[in-house]
Amino acid sequence: MKKTFIVILILITSIFSQWIAKIDKKVISKKEFQKYIDIQKMSLGNKSQNIRSIIKNDDELKSILNQFIENKITLMAANKEGFTRTNKKVLQIFNKQKKDYIKQIYLSQKIDISKIKVKESDLRAFYEKRKSSLPKGARYELIKKQIYQAVMVEKLAKKKALLLKKYEKKYKIKKNKLDSFYITIINTKKIKRSNFNDNFNEQLKMMGATKDQLKNIPKSKLNEMKLKVLDDMILDIILSMEMKKDGFSKNKKILDMLELLKDNIAIQLFIKAKFLDKVVVTNDEIMQEYDVNKKKYSQLGFDQARKYITETIKQKKGFKNLELFVEDKKLGSIIRKNYDALSTIK
Repeated sequence: MKKTFIVILILITSIFSQWIAKIDKKVISKKEFQKYIDIQKMSLGNKSQNIRSIIKNDDELKSILNQFIENKITLMAANKEGFTRTNKKVLQIFNKQKKDYIKQIYLSQKIDISKIKVKESDLRAFYEKRKSSLPKGARYELIKKQIYQAVMVEKLAKKKALLLKKYEKKYKIKKNKLDSFYITIINTKKIKRSNFNDNFNEQLKMMGATKDQLKNIPKSKLNEMKLKVLDDMILDIILSMEMKKDGFSKNKKILDMLELLKDNIAIQLFIKAKFLDKVVVTNDEIMQEYDVNKKKYSQLGFDQARKYITETIKQKKGFKNLELFVEDKKLGSIIRKNYDALSTIK
């Protein structure tokens, strides 16, 4: 009788530990959350490391679970509005992003982003170097998050440069003059100047640079920028070659990540339609921001500054409304968390 009781207790405990959270009748299994954690580890470049060697304590893991639950609540709302994995617009964006997304994950494996460390001294040094050119009121504590991101970009660029040097020993790379018809040759693959120019112009567009701003950049500085973009382009082509050899895109975890990418796109489209597109930005709000931070916008024309300010305010208001929406959904739902199961997440 005692043995039977122990067996029943083990079975009950086993069944209980299979779920990690419940949102009303929606059950989030431990397996689903573990898959999410595995994806996060892989995106950081370390697919085998135990999550507990990355996070500081159990409270941090609970915070990750809470964020996961909030994402799930948003996804459920998005799905209800028709933004699903099979949505035509979702699939259209997914097909455009898929290749670059896989390549970014592959790159993270090669340079192991999880090993990039940003110290407080790095952040302070970055801030002090640029303090005089920052807008009024941009105190260190207020922009620390943005500084961290900028320092990470710098450290990532150094890692990428080292990786390219490593590949230069494996691949035959010839860089021609920037005005050559074929700007570079990788083994037998020839890259036309026109392809490079398209890539360079796309990078400028992403940075928000205007033609007037480019005119004020010295030719030597512009060529330096072009050489950096060329190096990124060469590394991108080599990574594609390496991925093909490794069969990386057929990896089971990559397939899981691609499904998560579809969910993220669905959420983004939902947020845009439900919150961002509905935000109204008044002229008074724009002028108030412009007057307070004229130094910040001094290198932009007024029209471009106005566009930038409008988008910034729209993002701030829209995501605040999203935050209120999620909180309201949480208050209207019965949410349970299984912290016993959380302790077994690796």
